[in-house]
Amino acid sequence: MNEPNLDWSNVRISIAGIRGVWEDSLTPRHVEEYVSAFVTHLKERKENPLIGFGGDPRDSYRQISDIIKKVTLGSGTDFIDFGITATPSIQHYVSLGGIDGGICISASHNPPEYAGLKPLDEHGFLLDDERGGHVLKIMESGVYNTDGEGVEIFYGDANSEVVDAHIRSIARHELTRIGSRGKKLKVVVDGCNGGGSKALPKMLENLYCDAVAINCDVTEPLSHGPGSISLEPSPENMKELSRVVVDEGADFGISVDPDADRLAFVNERGEPMSEEYTLGLATYYVFKHKGKRGWVVTNLSTSNMNRDIARQYDCNVYQTKIGETYVRKGGLLFNAVLSGEGNGGVILPELGSGRDTLAATAILVNLLRAEGRPISEIVRKIGEYCIEKRRVENFRCKDMDDFYGYFVSRYDTSNMVGVPDLRDGVRIDFNDNSWVQVRPSNTEPIVRVFAEANERGYAKDIVGGAIEFVSEYG
Repeated sequence: MNEPNLDWSNVRISIAGIRGVWEDSLTPRHVEEYVSAFVTHLKERKENPLIGFGGDPRDSYRQISDIIKKVTLGSGTDFIDFGITATPSIQHYVSLGGIDGGICISASHNPPEYAGLKPLDEHGFLLDDERGGHVLKIMESGVYNTDGEGVEIFYGDANSEVVDAHIRSIARHELTRIGSRGKKLKVVVDGCNGGGSKALPKMLENLYCDAVAINCDVTEPLSHGPGSISLEPSPENMKELSRVVVDEGADFGISVDPDADRLAFVNERGEPMSEEYTLGLATYYVFKHKGKRGWVVTNLSTSNMNRDIARQYDCNVYQTKIGETYVRKGGLLFNAVLSGEGNGGVILPELGSGRDTLAATAILVNLLRAEGRPISEIVRKIGEYCIEKRRVENFRCKDMDDFYGYFVSRYDTSNMVGVPDLRDGVRIDFNDNSWVQVRPSNTEPIVRVFAEANERGYAKDIVGGAIEFVSEYG
């Protein structure tokens, strides 16, 4: 952006940060430019800001952390290096106060060769449209505030302090603290050898559980073990977790992504559950066992499961555009009892600032103790919700309004509930509690197609029909 001949065309840039293949599409110079813009933004708000940073253990971590130190030390910004740490733990620690911003060094679920930065405000929130957009404008201008000298703030073992502070808050929060110890549960943790590898087993021990750790070695490559095909906590990557849960006779197992802000689980039979059930079971627990009443906030790509559970208690769900920032802001706006996304992200008010797998795990533990029955039976009671997610490649369209109009016209309006939602792509809800959504990408020539129904075959049929309509238009 600022530096001549620095190619940004293959870097994923948004208000929530930057991401790309390290030393290919995303280089040290890109990182230096972005961090300089972020620090300049913080210095507009405070003369000598303090930032904290940490992240997941990719090969690029040390290089990127050194760049952050270089920029901050040379621009009058103090820093704390949290080391290899889960994103929700970093967000939580920043939210406690005294830190003016944060950076999570992570490319989330993307392959190991990717790297990325997620900037945080002084509350531990991902930057919103206004502040994230402002950072990008600073970067475009190339005018950075590099006056002053920063220093490294030493907190002893900063890494342990960040983890322990998060666990202490979970132990005190009304929705996650231990109610009755009851049975000592056994839980298998697949940490993907990522940022949550230390925190999750430690928290489970604190919750009076036996934690069996697999893929929790941050010196090893990011992985869900033999047979996994990506770093996402999805059913196809839970083969090892499923086997260990059965072999150990565990009550359930959890799987997280490299920066531990998304969680999925397998039941006591070793059967992988959709990520959608992470937020669904949290919603069920909060309403049934904690007696909470109020709004639940999710996004437009999240299962109707949460809405159906909320309505059993005369409550409802508000759906935002896709993105953690929108869900978090919606939660604040509606004073929600719970927020989250169907990708395995749970956001609890007053505990943290984003999707929190430690909090989600604590809720699962407390739910099993409160119900006194296996997790498979709890899921069966909630019912089956089947989501199919596909994508259409090489989609190009100059007039999205025309495309949306065409897509909607291919469906019978008498089968629709209300009018199609056009806030993020187009979502159509049907009378039988199924729905379909198409979302063109802002950065790639693809269209994402989601559909949900109460049977897998039906959901596949809906997705197939939607893909056919997209292809017809293209």
